[in-house]
Amino acid sequence: MGSVIKVPKERAEQLRMLSRRRQMPIADLIGEYLNAQIAAGHLPAELPGFVIERTGDTIISAAGTFSANLSVQDAARLGAALRDCADGSFDEVRLRHGLRVLRNGRGLSLKHGGAAEERSMCRGIARDLGDWLLRVAG
Repeated sequence: MGSVIKVPKERAEQLRMLSRRRQMPIADLIGEYLNAQIAAGHLPAELPGFVIERTGDTIISAAGTFSANLSVQDAARLGAALRDCADGSFDEVRLRHGLRVLRNGRGLSLKHGGAAEERSMCRGIARDLGDWLLRVAG
């Protein structure tokens, strides 16, 4: 779910100008900035609201009501599927254990066990989550 952040109107207009010039949503501009801060070591390479933990050959992934226990290989496949769908390479990827990643509009959905568990997210978050899963599975 989205959130409102107040900025001075001059900064808001600068963000709109940059958004038009770069032909990308403001949320993606902010995501680029945050990824640069992660790369510089100023933020941890994690996503608030998500839990990814590795215990031996098992990776636990959770976000709200969505959760899955995955092998290292399946976690790497899920990470790659999130990145591929976020980057537009695929509209849908079906994985083992009833996991599916699919594009819906400007975002993505991660589904597990049919429609019982679903987590929607923007493409930038999906890409970052995919990177995180690939690092943990690495």
